[in-house]
Amino acid sequence: MVLNGWNPPKDFRADVEADFHIFCDREKSRDAESNHEAFKKGWHAADFHPNGPERWQEAQMIISQMKEFIKTSKDSFKHLHTIRFLNVHPDRHRRVTGDALDARAMTLLFFPSSFLTSKHGLPHKDSLLLNQRARAVDPPLRRPFASDAHKPRNFWDEFDTYWRTHAVDINDYPQDWDIAIRPIIARLYKAGVIGPTFTREDHIPGKAMAVPTGPDGARDLYIDLRLTQPDITFESHVRHPPSKHWLLTQLHTFAHSHPRARFSALRLWSAPHFYPLMLGWDRRGMTTFTDGQGRGWEWLFVPKDMPFSETSLHTAARARLAPFQAQFVDRVLHMRDLFVVMGTDEEDALKMTTAVMFAVTGEPWRLEMDLWRSFINVDVEFLDWVDGMGVGWLD
Repeated sequence: MVLNGWNPPKDFRADVEADFHIFCDREKSRDAESNHEAFKKGWHAADFHPNGPERWQEAQMIISQMKEFIKTSKDSFKHLHTIRFLNVHPDRHRRVTGDALDARAMTLLFFPSSFLTSKHGLPHKDSLLLNQRARAVDPPLRRPFASDAHKPRNFWDEFDTYWRTHAVDINDYPQDWDIAIRPIIARLYKAGVIGPTFTREDHIPGKAMAVPTGPDGARDLYIDLRLTQPDITFESHVRHPPSKHWLLTQLHTFAHSHPRARFSALRLWSAPHFYPLMLGWDRRGMTTFTDGQGRGWEWLFVPKDMPFSETSLHTAARARLAPFQAQFVDRVLHMRDLFVVMGTDEEDALKMTTAVMFAVTGEPWRLEMDLWRSFINVDVEFLDWVDGMGVGWLD
């Protein structure tokens, strides 16, 4: 047995405060099927991607069926090899083995198995999720994710021109802009992603804007937070995301050294307007904004428009890999919300991808993988192909 001779650390339960924090994180992060979740149900309720919530539910259904398939297979305990590899003992907390099973189920969907001919997988054999090549040529719409610090210089031209030439005061707002963004703000509020702010109006730095970035020129909500950028500082441990050029160079170098190499490009789930990272009460003031009616709002989670939000996400996601750096070494490339796992062959890719799934989506159970935007167990030519489409698969 994989657990033979593997004893938990003697002092594991000595830190009562750490145990309490694990309990709090576990309860606040119950999955979206639970009736007691604090965050995830609200996050997915605020997903404005076309068919986003429906596709997420489809993925969860297929994953749950894969878990049942694993439980009835001769390899029903293979997921325990993941936690042994990462040296996370099952006694650490009661969700360790469940997290490992979740990670293996998400990964094994894209590796050879008899799942799709079993009673569990047969109903899903035609799912677009599992046909990665067909899914690649049908990319989901994606709102531009660049923060205000990295948006093109002309992004706010219409916004700035209007205030210079038409607006009498800051709340003199074009009606078509207000009509476009008011339902979005209402849904974000209903989902618990934003809330009313009690900040004085003259101290609110942001303004809601409707920018025509959607299909057929449809306007979407963006928050102008440029005024906050000069006040942003970074602690010494913070690292900015590397470039895509660096990522592609690294994976090509690995592929050249390992002719049978297989890769998994794993994308974190996020809604169009925010990342699933909680904002402390002391940082919410810099994300406050007014809408077309002059009402003040503040974000409870990191808005993508916040200057350097990419860095915030990159740092948070990097922290999930840090405890397992000895196991991952240089086999996992990370850029913002994208992880590229490099395996020397298919078996190694299965092991490493499952381990990364466990490390990122496990404790503290906030981050989730978006399988619809991920490509698992593919070769370097496939990644070159999807990147060459120019639709941002690897951006």
